[in-house]
Amino acid sequence: MELEIVPTNEANRINLVLSILFGVHEEDLHYGSGRAKFGIKKGFLSLELNGATVALKDIKLIDKFEPYVEIEVSEEITVEGQEGIQVGLPTSSVTKTIKDGEKISAKQTLKEYQVSLYRFKADAPSWLFEPKVDECLKKTLQDQELATVQLQSNPCRIIGMFEAPKIEDIVLLDGQWSLFKGISHKSQLKILERRIVKEVHRILNEKPYLSRVELHHG
Repeated sequence: MELEIVPTNEANRINLVLSILFGVHEEDLHYGSGRAKFGIKKGFLSLELNGATVALKDIKLIDKFEPYVEIEVSEEITVEGQEGIQVGLPTSSVTKTIKDGEKISAKQTLKEYQVSLYRFKADAPSWLFEPKVDECLKKTLQDQELATVQLQSNPCRIIGMFEAPKIEDIVLLDGQWSLFKGISHKSQLKILERRIVKEVHRILNEKPYLSRVELHHG
């Protein structure tokens, strides 16, 4: 994780810009004499601002609440006995020329945010990252404005932490363990997998964070 301070044109205000890489992690295990590959279902990013604050309106990475949304189900139109007419698609302004007996359909795509403002305090906001499609957090969020911060003292200190996951948020993806040799019964495999996840959780929680950045300004 990288956190960068970018100056603004306003006095005593700075932008915080976030870059973070999600993906598969690997850990050597004491239990089972092996190596585990795992992902994280969701994670929390928190800021600690010392000598600075952030207003809610200055949070940049946020899932915006819309006063209302228009939701339309998938619709299908069949035109019979009419050749070469223009038909408007039900969920858009697009028209299409269709033939006698031809069917057309349209679907509306709604956005689902994979990050949301989880908790707001002027000196300690936090965000929740949670994938909507993949089984765990993947890919890279790069050069994303996180917030505009108001400086209260000079110098100030800013700490960003991506917190260590809870045990239920660890997804075991792959690995090699001597314990698994010769075991084929599903219930026994599940027991071993739970033990390995518990070991991964213990290792990851030796510190309260997966990644930590400390910045000083002024």
